[in-house]
Amino acid sequence: MRLHIYGTSPYLPDASCLSADELSQQSGGNTGNLMFCHSVSRMTGAGPRSIPWGASLDELDPSHDLLVLPLANQLGAHVDLGVLAEKMARQKIPMVGLGLGAQGPIHGVDAAAIPQGSWKWLRVILERSVDGKPNIALRGEETLRVIEEQGLADGCIVTGCPSNFINPSATLGREISRRRARPVKRISVPAGNPFLPQHRLLEQSLRGLVESTHGIYVCQHPIDMLRLTKHEYDDIDRATFHKYRNYIHPELDDAGFMDWFRAHAHAFASVPEWISMMTRNDVVIGTRIHGVMAGIQAGVPSVCLCIDSRTKELCQTMAIPYADANDYRDGICVDAIREIIDRWDGRQYDDNRRMLGARLASLLRDNRIEPRGALPELLRARVHAPGFEASVAVDAAHQVSTHSSRDRYRDIFSAAALALNVVNPSVLSFGCADGYELDELAAEHFHHGRIVGCDIDLDARRIAKLCNAHPGRVQVIGSDPQLLAAHGPYHLVVAMGVLCQWPETKTMDDISEYYPFSRFEAQLEQFMDLLVPEGLLCVYNSNYRVIDSRFMAHLEVVKNPELIPALQAVRLFHPSGRPRADNVSGGFLFRKVRP
Repeated sequence: MRLHIYGTSPYLPDASCLSADELSQQSGGNTGNLMFCHSVSRMTGAGPRSIPWGASLDELDPSHDLLVLPLANQLGAHVDLGVLAEKMARQKIPMVGLGLGAQGPIHGVDAAAIPQGSWKWLRVILERSVDGKPNIALRGEETLRVIEEQGLADGCIVTGCPSNFINPSATLGREISRRRARPVKRISVPAGNPFLPQHRLLEQSLRGLVESTHGIYVCQHPIDMLRLTKHEYDDIDRATFHKYRNYIHPELDDAGFMDWFRAHAHAFASVPEWISMMTRNDVVIGTRIHGVMAGIQAGVPSVCLCIDSRTKELCQTMAIPYADANDYRDGICVDAIREIIDRWDGRQYDDNRRMLGARLASLLRDNRIEPRGALPELLRARVHAPGFEASVAVDAAHQVSTHSSRDRYRDIFSAAALALNVVNPSVLSFGCADGYELDELAAEHFHHGRIVGCDIDLDARRIAKLCNAHPGRVQVIGSDPQLLAAHGPYHLVVAMGVLCQWPETKTMDDISEYYPFSRFEAQLEQFMDLLVPEGLLCVYNSNYRVIDSRFMAHLEVVKNPELIPALQAVRLFHPSGRPRADNVSGGFLFRKVRP
């Protein structure tokens, strides 16, 4: 389908030439919007051009076009989207909304205060799901709670903010944690809201940190903050100018305040530039969530000082460092910032981020959007970092590597599903690794029934559980034989790239000692015990051939010649442990015909 950004585009042509008013208008009133709009465009492939809200959709074709909506805190008493809902309802163009949040006081959102027009707007989007599956990604559980009160939660999934998936590193949290040991020499601050008098002293202390460390005072909103940054003083009335000066730097006269902004303030119109500039800092801290996310995605220790339910919900959902701004009304210092950051768990952030990313990727695929950019790279990555070593005894495993990826065995799984022909099958993924295979089996090949994934690696199982997008049908367990039997029997057992030692055996001339045929057969024996009569066994990318085993007296090859790959990638060996001249498996799918 043709994808279109419906809303704010993250790409601003001639950004350096834009006035403050133009920059504000093109970024949706807050340059922080560019952060999540950029991520939405990157992860979907939609854009760079966008269709503004309220524009005509008459030229779009419901069967070929799909609208991707970068969303923010649209649900709240502050806005009524009824007029927009009427315009959107005129066409049946499929829609996907990413990043919707509810906004209210720090203690929570009152659903009754949200205008009915905004609820109608939400229903219009939900009714335009591609295949009737969830099509709105939410910022957090508080937003989900508010939507549940209207009976609309079935079409929504909590994924946090899309801006959490700009950096592709699967160990981003650990990388940030390691930077905590550095001395704090440079601090940048996303500038706060000058209309919150209770936070005046806090903002002045943050400004002081920027000043003393030669950091950047990043201005996003409101419009007069952008005008100050772009030195458009003639467009600011004197009362407003003095209000800003007294809020941010009351010690300075007018000329000194303008000089200070020239020296320290900046408004970014490009997300890559923004994140790149944040890498030069030791800390990023402030009350603007997307300014803080720029620091997080840059791999810099960053803290959000929450001023409302919106920012608090995002921080809790994404597991990023945060504190209540009200706890620091008299100001904040470097030692207090360090205390907040030191309490943060980078490993938990990484695990949580991967889980949220898996949810988001599943939602996109359910709406016929193949994830792009950093998101699939994050989910594909096999983590190798201090504190994340594989928790597995080599002599107990077949294949030690626990990296997997989606769609490696699409044709083989399709052949297995066709040959099985069972309405509610029980499927065992032996060596499920970090969960991609489980998601593919559940989402694409076996839409009903039960799928059990097992792996000997503790960390792989933990990731697979966190990333489980089908908790009602998919279970992740250890590989203990008694545990596998307790969850069986199975109509289908798949062992893909598991019964091997690879790439270690790639150049070996004799593996009889390293990985003997007897171990291979012992595992096949367990599979035979777990299968129901007429059940299927699928083995591919193994070091030995099933057809060479003694169990062929109980199995028959299921013929799917148009789908069988002629050669497998993993090197094949004779039962003696010597290499085979060819690498043809002779069959990958077998039916248990005799006990």
